[in-house]
Amino acid sequence: PPPPLGIFGSPGLSAGSFLVSPYAAQEAFPHTNEPDLQVTAFPRVTEPHLDESGTAVNFEEMLVTVALLRPEARHVVGLNKDPDAPYHARYPSVDVAPGRAGYLTDRDEERLAWGLEEVRRIAGHAPLADNIAGETSPGADVTGD
Repeated sequence: PPPPLGIFGSPGLSAGSFLVSPYAAQEAFPHTNEPDLQVTAFPRVTEPHLDESGTAVNFEEMLVTVALLRPEARHVVGLNKDPDAPYHARYPSVDVAPGRAGYLTDRDEERLAWGLEEVRRIAGHAPLADNIAGETSPGADVTGD
């Protein structure tokens, strides 16, 4: 029989939390202490994820996502309606809005970096720390600095 998977034993659930970063109540939202980040943990990668070539990836790894609830950045979303395009090329494209230098504002980057560091801090405690072999992406060498 396969070995028991412990806390990673159920693929059909996720757990989430809402965080208030130190950057939540700044210029764009000066009078708020509402959450500006959402963290979601999946005990296993259960939804389809594609690598850069469009190949489905299914790891027996835990997936943790950090999402901005109120991003400052704005984008242009386009659709490829070509029925002959490869499957992965038919996904919507997200482009930098005219007049913007990048996909995220500096504050968006600060908030996401803070969220990533919070995930690492939480993962450093038992029982997660006892069951995690290491970080695969973005990698322990990527920091909020």
